[in-house]
Amino acid sequence: MYNCVYCFEKIKPSGILNYVLNQQLLCEICNNQLKQLHKTYQIGSHQAFVLFEYNDFFEKILFQYKENKDTYLIKLFQPQLHKQLKKYRLPIIIPPSNRKNFHPLKYLLKDFEVLDVFQKTKHYKQSLQNSQNRHKIKNIIQLKTTTLPQKAIFFDDVVTSGNTLKHCVDLLNQHNCTVIIVVLSLHKDHKNQF
Repeated sequence: MYNCVYCFEKIKPSGILNYVLNQQLLCEICNNQLKQLHKTYQIGSHQAFVLFEYNDFFEKILFQYKENKDTYLIKLFQPQLHKQLKKYRLPIIIPPSNRKNFHPLKYLLKDFEVLDVFQKTKHYKQSLQNSQNRHKIKNIIQLKTTTLPQKAIFFDDVVTSGNTLKHCVDLLNQHNCTVIIVVLSLHKDHKNQF
């Protein structure tokens, strides 16, 4: 028997093949909290393909991965993400990060060509901002190069207000870079508002 990668409870196998291949990573309780979407949503004037709902459970998993560098947890969503990204065979553009040593998005996308074309003009963590201040991201993120591919994937791990995504994609579009948007998770409170 294997243990759940999140809560460490024993996993009751849902099938002999999953058990033998150790493909069942979450116990039934945790698995029921990981809400898969696999849908396209409208975010402002952009359409984004979203893999998971950003709920309390996903937030805890993402925090454990990003803040505690628990890289084993990416096995929960990396196969589905890679399957989606491989369809396009395009370079992937990601938003800038405040992190120096560990860039969670680059690690998650380590098997792909990732273009780091954005920079922040000052330290600014969007997740710490209230809804009134989130629009200020327009003054923080800028392109550090205008040498861009004609077509690329823009990828982000979480969309809550959508301001970072909209601003980054608008900057890319202004420089004739057409983007396909893929998002790991969309906040449940916002998915019906876009």
